[in-house]
Amino acid sequence: MSEAQSQKGSSKPQTPATGAGDKQQDLVPRESDFTDNKAYLLTASSQSGMNLYDHLIVCLKKILEEKPSNVVDIFEDISKEGKRARFASNVDTVQNQYERTTEVAKAEVQRHLFEPTQGDEDEEEMDSALPNLWQTAYLFEQGGVGLDAEETYRLWLALKELEKQHSFEQLRFWGKILGTEGGYYIAEGLLKQDEIDAIVEEEAKAAAATASSADGSKPEQAGADSAADAEAAGDADEEPPEDPIPKPDFKTPPVVPREDAGSGVNRFVYFVCSEPGRPWTRLPSVTPAQIQAARKVKKFFTGRLDAPVVTYPPFPGNEANYARSGLPDLSRHHHLAAGLLHVRRRGGRG
Repeated sequence: MSEAQSQKGSSKPQTPATGAGDKQQDLVPRESDFTDNKAYLLTASSQSGMNLYDHLIVCLKKILEEKPSNVVDIFEDISKEGKRARFASNVDTVQNQYERTTEVAKAEVQRHLFEPTQGDEDEEEMDSALPNLWQTAYLFEQGGVGLDAEETYRLWLALKELEKQHSFEQLRFWGKILGTEGGYYIAEGLLKQDEIDAIVEEEAKAAAATASSADGSKPEQAGADSAADAEAAGDADEEPPEDPIPKPDFKTPPVVPREDAGSGVNRFVYFVCSEPGRPWTRLPSVTPAQIQAARKVKKFFTGRLDAPVVTYPPFPGNEANYARSGLPDLSRHHHLAAGLLHVRRRGGRG
């Protein structure tokens, strides 16, 4: 019975036994699987164009270089920073492109004012034509007006720079005018004779060029006048009407010439700038016609010297001429003096 059972048991099909070597062979990845997996990691994203393989290399390299603590907690931040570093775009981004604020722009304009200069400062103070601006600012501050300390200091540096550019006998801060688009810092100065002569020569050349251009248009006007005279002569041959039209006797008054620089209303020269640190611009000499026209109109300043002055009656010039024509009247009517310092005379002038 035992032999039959053994024979019967031996008649069953025997399966080959799997050894430890076969299990290790199944655990080892094949080369084809490695290639497929790497190709999958190298697949570029359709949105950012990056792939996970290169991104992991960047993250692991950063981690090994810096060796931060608790790296598992900050891995997401490292990944985001790596993506930002690789991101490139033509549009503005918060990370890569920064907007220049007004403070930074103003600092770049005024940086040269704070650069040290060569020379003896005590000697410069002795020979300076600029009065003590700090004392003047303190007196205005006691009255509740004027500029703050920071603006006064920057303005003082700008006036010192203007003093180095020209030869002044006197120089002072005249005031500040506000406009719709910007303002004007105005400096009033009395130049030395050599610079006054140069300004007179420059204005004479400009007047000669203007006169020559005006003479070029006279032949056309003369032709028109001759045609009008011929027509009038033809009409004279005809019978005169019973009631002729009266002709006006008005004659254009002669143009009052402009006073040369250094004399009269042009005795002082005025320089303006939009803010301390920007270039100073000399205002042109004023003419009597411009002063009369400026007294008849009221116009807001724009802050642009080349802006046209559109008014009625029309003003002959741009905003630079309009600003210069109003300064003599403003200087005359806006003087501050201590009480009982000036005594009014009988003629009405103090």
